Amino acid sequence: DRSVSRGLGDVYKRQKSLAATLKVSLSTVSRWKAKGLLDTVTFQDGKSVFFDVYGVLELLRVSNQKGKYNQSKYNNKN
Repeated sequence: DRSVSRGLGDVYKRQKSLAATLKVSLSTVSRWKAKGLLDTVTFQDGKSVFFDVYGVLELLRVSNQKGKYNQSKYNNKN
């Protein structure tokens, strides 16, 4: 599996490499892609599709902070 380097190490990875980096199954990454969750961090170079690893991590971090109905899981009351 190839990765593309943009001066910051392996920032752009193919689907299989991304799954290994995130320690999730290939089918999980495929499901995220099919749902459109990774559209903003997906790049295509001819027939090759690459994912911005830092962008994916940020998407997962933000989505993990939101609960059902896209509301914060954390109660901000004092």
